[in-house]
Amino acid sequence: MRQRRAVTRVTAREYRKASKKEKGRILSTLVKQTKLNRVYAGWLLRTWGKKVWFTIDGQPVGVVVGASRKWRVLRRPRLYGQSVAEAVRKIWYLFDSMCGKRLAVVLRTTVDSLIEAGEPKVSSTVRQ
Repeated sequence: MRQRRAVTRVTAREYRKASKKEKGRILSTLVKQTKLNRVYAGWLLRTWGKKVWFTIDGQPVGVVVGASRKWRVLRRPRLYGQSVAEAVRKIWYLFDSMCGKRLAVVLRTTVDSLIEAGEPKVSSTVRQ
């Protein structure tokens, strides 16, 4: 994709300065090099570096064609609080730091008996 973008960037500069016959030749060579659809390649060359407006979910969104975008790290909200994490960590140490897949089964089957024995001291909300 980086190579395709770099080739398109250079070709777009040539395309803007070219005559009509040269534009057809440039478009054909770009299609051969990048394996893009001819109509899409023509649109890319015409709009490279310009702001284009799209409607996404009823909202107008402006995008600069060919501009690299910044990636956002999407983080999930935490489901459980710090007290639950500490209780799970204690149980994890009790079971010799086993993997999460096996720990999930152990938590479902033995956590009630461990808490009744008083091993990790937790409240009833943390237990649930």
